[in-house]
Amino acid sequence: MKNILFVLLASVGVVACVNTEAELEKVQQQEVADLKKEVMEIHDLVMPKMIKMEDLKDSVQALVTEVDIDKAIEIMATSEALDDGIAAMDSWMKNFKHIEKDDSKTHEEKMTYYNEQKAEITTVRDKMLSSIEKAEKLLTQ
Repeated sequence: MKNILFVLLASVGVVACVNTEAELEKVQQQEVADLKKEVMEIHDLVMPKMIKMEDLKDSVQALVTEVDIDKAIEIMATSEALDDGIAAMDSWMKNFKHIEKDDSKTHEEKMTYYNEQKAEITTVRDKMLSSIEKAEKLLTQ
């Protein structure tokens, strides 16, 4: 009787552990998916601005022939800032990896990777938006 009770309790414990592990894995997968979604939302916010940046760059560069040397230096710096923003987005997109389903990576590695990507794309976003703001300000002067 004691043996049957022991086996029964041990079986319940094993099932509970399996359930807990499955639930933990599901929660971890959702954490990774949510973090990746945040990264992609930032990307999706600024990616469409790439065309605007190219147009602004052309407009800013067209001003060079109409201004004095000090203004030309400001124009070229603004043009370079636009180029830097565009290059930053191109580089980020080229290097970004979708690792959420990579079974060779641990949950912690995935979370670290997507946190790093979130920081990088936030920097790219800030660089792009700042250069757009500079260019628009320059064009309205």
